[in-house]
Amino acid sequence: MATETGQKSYRSTGGVLSNALQGWNLDALVAVLSLVMMFGVALDFRVHAQGISFEEEGFFTPEHVFFYTTFLCIAAVIGAAVFVNRRATGSWKSAIPSGYAVGLAGVALFGLGGVGDFFWHTAFGFEEGIEALTSPTHLLLATGAVMFFSSPLRSALRRKDGFSGFGITPVLISMSLVLTIIVFFTLYINPTISTVGFHQTENPLGIVSLFVFPAILLGGALVLVSRFELPIGALAFTFAVPALMGAVINDLFFLAVPAVAAGLAGDLINRYYLKDSDSVVPLRVFGAVVPATFVVFYLTVVEVVWGMVWTIHVWGGAIFLAAAAGLLLTYVVVPDGRTETGTGTAVRTQG
Repeated sequence: MATETGQKSYRSTGGVLSNALQGWNLDALVAVLSLVMMFGVALDFRVHAQGISFEEEGFFTPEHVFFYTTFLCIAAVIGAAVFVNRRATGSWKSAIPSGYAVGLAGVALFGLGGVGDFFWHTAFGFEEGIEALTSPTHLLLATGAVMFFSSPLRSALRRKDGFSGFGITPVLISMSLVLTIIVFFTLYINPTISTVGFHQTENPLGIVSLFVFPAILLGGALVLVSRFELPIGALAFTFAVPALMGAVINDLFFLAVPAVAAGLAGDLINRYYLKDSDSVVPLRVFGAVVPATFVVFYLTVVEVVWGMVWTIHVWGGAIFLAAAAGLLLTYVVVPDGRTETGTGTAVRTQG
């Protein structure tokens, strides 16, 4: 009798654990842990930007301990999901949750990169400035992180179940963190980190940053609007995360305002103009207006806080280039003007 009771208790506990590590629940847990980990990475970027001595600090800085510990939690969650599924399916291959095969490989790659980073720092010291963005071990870590940060997004795409309200949050967090990694490792053209280039009358890199950075954000937005029904505020949140994470590095939090404004512009166009349209024109408008909004608000913030030194020829052209780059990106989603049942519906059914 005691044995039977114990078996029932075990099955009950196993069922609860299995439910917690499946579908949306797994996505939410991985997404939240990934968000915490990314904050630790932002803090690590901050100390690299301020200058850090490997000889004085060693490898196990508080920032390293923080984000590596969170990484181990993510690895444990995904590993536990595979283990629980293995008991039910009898196959390791089929035990991997849908959308998490790449993430599992990313965990292994990140772990390898972490070990490599330790030996790299031991041999060559801590990277400073742009060195932190081009270090081979850091790029290995970034690649692995993108792979498991994006798992909740891939999982949702494969399930193709409906989302409403709070239900889409793991997808938004996942996409926002992928964008964060990309813009972190292109900090030299990230206008939310520093405005040094905008205090110079002629600065080609500053102009480039104003159409490359919003184009990166727009790329993520196009994936979301073409695959999911998004509530108002979804894109604002997705854009705010990479902007705020970047602001941690130099405490320039007000430079997140342009990203949020661009996201809100995208939310409004998606809800009231793009959704269920029978024309491809709203998608083109979406692609042009979102990055242009970012640049307009960004230049406004620069003017208010520091004063704009660019001439109208330069800042006017920067707005135009951002809009043109965004417009061209929409042709990746819908190459021509032909749609089946409206731009929004047709694009979403292709996913």
